[in-house]
Amino acid sequence: MLSVALLAGCGSNINSDCVWPQEPPFTLDLSNAADARHLIRDVELAEDLSIRFGDERWAPGPTRRDGRDTQCFVPLVQQIVERHSVSAADVAAARERLGDRGLNLAVNVPVTAFFALLSLFLLRRVDRRFAVLDEPVAVVVAVSICALLVGGLTAGFGRLWEGALEVTRLGNDHLSYRGSRLQWNRLWFQFAILAAAAFVVTAVAHYSAVMIRRRGNGTAP
Repeated sequence: MLSVALLAGCGSNINSDCVWPQEPPFTLDLSNAADARHLIRDVELAEDLSIRFGDERWAPGPTRRDGRDTQCFVPLVQQIVERHSVSAADVAAARERLGDRGLNLAVNVPVTAFFALLSLFLLRRVDRRFAVLDEPVAVVVAVSICALLVGGLTAGFGRLWEGALEVTRLGNDHLSYRGSRLQWNRLWFQFAILAAAAFVVTAVAHYSAVMIRRRGNGTAP
């Protein structure tokens, strides 16, 4: 609902003709946090307008990339520079910050929940199939295979979920080069390794507790 409201509020700014929205010129003080955010939003809008401009006119490929940059994005950047009395270097610095999402809770909380549910499901399946005290080697092999599965599926889900949220936020189903900024796209391998390692740690803690409990039960009078 929040995404829909935000998109509705900025819908008048979106077009495929590379037309900048009506805005009176005013100077941005980039030492002010609100003004710095305004510049970032302007750069993000310039990217979106140029991508839509290119999508409308050329097939995917170098011609589209060159056309949208030279015929749309560069002129829009010049407008930003002139309207807000900033430099091209300021715009470039703001563009570098477009991928900043901080903790990115809207992505990372659901992905963590997915990891937890998947880990719980797989550990229960391994428990039903193998007894850790009687078949420790089989349990180790099963946990190793499951760790690879958890790592791959968690990274894949993170990439899909973050991409879907970004499409919703931007209101544009063609992320283009913007997709390469997404955290789970840039660091998917690291996240896969992290998820696999977290699953192994969880499994070790789980089976350690199981073995202690069962041994305790076996020695009870």
